[in-house]
Amino acid sequence: FCNIGNQSDYNWNNTDVKNNEIYGGNLKGITKKLPYIKSVGFNGIYLTPIFKARTAHKYDTVDYFQIDPSFGTNEDFKELVTEAHKLGIKVMLDGVFNHAGFYHPFFQDVIKNGPKSKYADAFVIKKWPAVDFKYDDLKIFASSQRDINYETFATTPYMPKWNFTSEITQNYLLGVVKYWIDEYNIDAWRLDVSNEISFEFLRKIKKVARESNPETYILGENWDQALPWLGGDQMDAVMNYFLTNIIWDFIDLKITNLEFKNRLTHYLVGTPKTIINSQYNLISSHDTERIKSRVDNDMRRVKIAHILLLLSHGTPSVYYGDEIGLEGNQDPDNRRPMIWDESKWDLDFLNFIKKLIQIRQEYHNYNSEMKVLSHNEVLVLSTSDLIIVINNTNQNQSLPIKDKYFDVLNNKLLDFNQIETIKPFEFYILKKE
Repeated sequence: FCNIGNQSDYNWNNTDVKNNEIYGGNLKGITKKLPYIKSVGFNGIYLTPIFKARTAHKYDTVDYFQIDPSFGTNEDFKELVTEAHKLGIKVMLDGVFNHAGFYHPFFQDVIKNGPKSKYADAFVIKKWPAVDFKYDDLKIFASSQRDINYETFATTPYMPKWNFTSEITQNYLLGVVKYWIDEYNIDAWRLDVSNEISFEFLRKIKKVARESNPETYILGENWDQALPWLGGDQMDAVMNYFLTNIIWDFIDLKITNLEFKNRLTHYLVGTPKTIINSQYNLISSHDTERIKSRVDNDMRRVKIAHILLLLSHGTPSVYYGDEIGLEGNQDPDNRRPMIWDESKWDLDFLNFIKKLIQIRQEYHNYNSEMKVLSHNEVLVLSTSDLIIVINNTNQNQSLPIKDKYFDVLNNKLLDFNQIETIKPFEFYILKKE
C-alpha cells in the first residue's frame, strides 16, 4: 500500500507483478496514509495476513505472534492501531486459522519427530512419515502434483491443515485470537477459508474474542450461501460474494433487469435483515480481478457497481486503489502497488466515491431495505428513502419516472416531466421532493 524506508529490489510503479515479489509496503506506510484513508470517508481497514511467513502473500504463517519483518515490528503495528483509532478507523486482521505454513515450528517438529512429536495431533496426518520427500521451497511447491501424507489447504503442500479436534491446536490458535485483541486492541478478525473450519471451533473463536472485547467483529471468508455459519454463535458476517456475484453479472451485462430483480429478491427474502446489515459487501478483492478491469475500463459501469455496493445494506468495502482507478486482472495482477502520484489518479472517480460515502452517511436507514420498483429497460430501485435509476444498456432509454426529484449526487432539483430519456449507462440518485 505504501513503502516508508523499506528497501525493495522491485520498482514500485511496476505494472507486471508476480506473487513472489515484495515491493516494500509496510505498516509505517499505512500509518502515514491514515489521513488519506480518513479523507475519502473510510472508517475501517482490513489487512491481509501480516504475521511472519515465507511467501509474499503471507497465508503460510510461521509465527502468529510476530509481525513479518518485511512489514515492520509489533510496535509498528501497535502504533498503526493507536493512530487509526484516533481517527475513528477500526482495524481488522486476517486470521489464517485453517492452516499453518510448512515452516511453522510445530509442523517442523512433526517432520523431525514423527508420531512421537508432541504436536503430532496438531495437524491432520494421513500416514507417517508426514513428509516423505526431501524439501526446499521449490520441491514443496512441486509436491502439489502428488499425493502427500498430510491434509492441506486446497492442494498446497506448504500450507498443512490444522486439526481442530486437537487441544494443542485449539489452545494455541485461541491464544492468538486473544493476544491481538488484548495486547494491540484490534477491532475485528477476518477468518480465512472459514467454511473449512469446524463449527465447534468457530464458536470457540467467537467466544474467546467476545470475552476479550464484546464489540469484536468476526468475519468469515465464505464464497457461497453461508446461513449455517450466521446463526449468531459463530460469525457476525461473511464476505458477501452472494451479493457480489449479482452485481458482477449485472454490470457484465450477463443478466437482464428482471433477472437482477429476481436474484436480488431471492437474496433479500432468504437472508434475515439483521444478517444483511452486518454483511461485508465487496466488488473487488485480493482474490478477484479489479472492478475497473472487469468492465474493460468503462467508468460508467464502474460507477454503477459502486452505487450498488455503497447504497446496499451491510458494510461496503472498497479494495485499495479502486477509488483512484487502479487496474488489475486476476491475481497477481490485482495486487499492484498503490499509486501515490496524484497526477495519475482518476480524480473524478475519487470525488464520486467520496460523494457516495457522504450520501450513505446522510441517508442510510438500517430499518429499510433495497427494493426493485421497475425492471423494464430502465432499472429503478428504492433504498433508505432514495430512488436509484440506472440505464444499464448501451442505448438511450425512456425514463419511467415523472415529477420533481432532488438529485443528491449533483445537489440540484430535476423535473422529470421535462427529462424524457436517460443515456447509456447513465444513472440518478434521487430523493422525492
